[in-house]
Amino acid sequence: MTHWRDERRIRIGYNPARYEMPELKWTQSSFIQPQMMVQDRFFYDPVAGKYTVDRYLDDLQQRYGGIDAVLIWPTYPNMGIDNRNQHDMIRCMPGGVAGGVVGGILSSVAPPPPPPPPPPPPAPAARAPVRIGGQITAPAVLSRVEPTYPDVAQVARLSGIVILEAVVGTDGCVESVKILRSRHLLLDKASEEALRQWRYSPLVLNGIPTPFVLTVTFNFSVR
Repeated sequence: MTHWRDERRIRIGYNPARYEMPELKWTQSSFIQPQMMVQDRFFYDPVAGKYTVDRYLDDLQQRYGGIDAVLIWPTYPNMGIDNRNQHDMIRCMPGGVAGGVVGGILSSVAPPPPPPPPPPPPAPAARAPVRIGGQITAPAVLSRVEPTYPDVAQVARLSGIVILEAVVGTDGCVESVKILRSRHLLLDKASEEALRQWRYSPLVLNGIPTPFVLTVTFNFSVR
């Protein structure tokens, strides 16, 4: 499961910067979060024209044993019950909008917007490819393409072994291919074209996706 999650994060370009923002840390411990309308009669007393937050929380304490956070729906789901629009409904609530009714914000100048969130942390420096061997085993091959034996090479009865070196990226795709042992230009080209289509599971070392280098051998024999 851990390997699958790491692979999915790589494929979608996952960036956890938002979850690491200090002002959003509370969301990671907010497990009970009811949703309510701003006109909820436990939350708002229309006769007194004031909010009754303590009454609302006391009721939730009795029914649920307390909450971590609450999502307050604005007035727009009630649109259509009369001729008021969304902004008219907001103005009728204590606090209203900038320049609203008595009990709302008296100034007609809205407060300045909050500062933008900090930029995400810089991406970690790219890791150098590690060579497969010893304690580092090659990840599973997800897609393997065998080289096509060129007709001309078969007619000429060209056979032998072609050895290649491939650099595989953190996404499991082959990034580059180098011929280590050549047999013939036709066989070399067929081998390289096939190897470039191979796909591997990403290699994860110490929780970090890592590119790798490995050697692949193709054997051509005349049938």
